[in-house]
Amino acid sequence: AGENHETDIQTLVRNLGSAPAAARTILMDKHNRTNPILYLLWNRQIPAMQWREHATVFADGSKMGDGPATYGVYNATNKWTYSGGIRDEVDIDRAELWGSVHAALWAAMYETAEVFLDSGYAISMWTKDLRTEANRDIIEMIGFIKKAITNRDIKFRKVMSHAADHHNAGEQKRRLRWMQEHYPGIHQKLIAGNATADKLAKAGVNGHIV
Repeated sequence: AGENHETDIQTLVRNLGSAPAAARTILMDKHNRTNPILYLLWNRQIPAMQWREHATVFADGSKMGDGPATYGVYNATNKWTYSGGIRDEVDIDRAELWGSVHAALWAAMYETAEVFLDSGYAISMWTKDLRTEANRDIIEMIGFIKKAITNRDIKFRKVMSHAADHHNAGEQKRRLRWMQEHYPGIHQKLIAGNATADKLAKAGVNGHIV
């Protein structure tokens, strides 16, 4: 990012102004749905509310070895899924942030929503007023979205990753117990939703890269 903290993806969208056919192609994902991050940058506004119901959305980031950092999003309400990422991203924290942005924009299409993230870093960017130079381009985008959704009931909540399949049995029990204590009665659904987002994030290298 340069001095104005413009991301490569912002530059791409800005340059698409003279190429509407290319814009239509890149704005759509493989399910022929508009990518909400590109929609935000293209229109400079969040998606309009479309459904007067509650949505439960999960997002996760992934970084496999020397490969790119990618993310996955799972809308458990209408079963929408997204698996992909932002071109040339290699940092897991940025992948987590991009995933949270994508999830938040999907959530904004509902009257009420909960966005579940297993990244404490990403959660803090949505729930606290933090000022940081790290990843400032995405943080500024999050700030814009937070202001735009003040009239919508969207909550960002922390979940534990791998609460059912952690490689360390003791740690798996600790995470499962944490989920049971924080989400009694619904912890299994949330664990399954997070696991779906995790799988989508890991498959992102073969998904929709913009």
